[in-house]
Amino acid sequence: MVTIFRHRFSLMVAYAVALHYLWAACVVVDRTALYATALHVFYAVMGWPHWIMPAVFAAVATMAMMALFLPDVGKVAIALMLPQQVMLMISAYGAIQATVAGHFGDGIERSHTFILADQAPAIIAAVGHTLAIIGMGQRWSR
Repeated sequence: MVTIFRHRFSLMVAYAVALHYLWAACVVVDRTALYATALHVFYAVMGWPHWIMPAVFAAVATMAMMALFLPDVGKVAIALMLPQQVMLMISAYGAIQATVAGHFGDGIERSHTFILADQAPAIIAAVGHTLAIIGMGQRWSR
């Protein structure tokens, strides 16, 4: 948590907002970005069409960003962050799945430890975001 102009922001949520906007932009520019492991799980496992992915990533990021600017963390803010949490958990699942399978989303095979090292940010982001939401919820409930 960081305070800017007397308003507290979760850096973890802000990181995830930036990440999802970046993913949306990458897919708009080149849809082969969907073969990146963290994004591939949405495309292959969830079965979502490629053209809807940028809108989904941008919508999730926008909702979470709105939550960051609410004056008080309450039920509405937590609810606005939950879709982003789901997206991060699905990405973490994809990272774990790739690690166990021994290949990235695009099929390139590597050692399990190589893939884990490469995909650790997706897993850590999901855990960090979970902890950020729990922390915000605890402050709200006081």
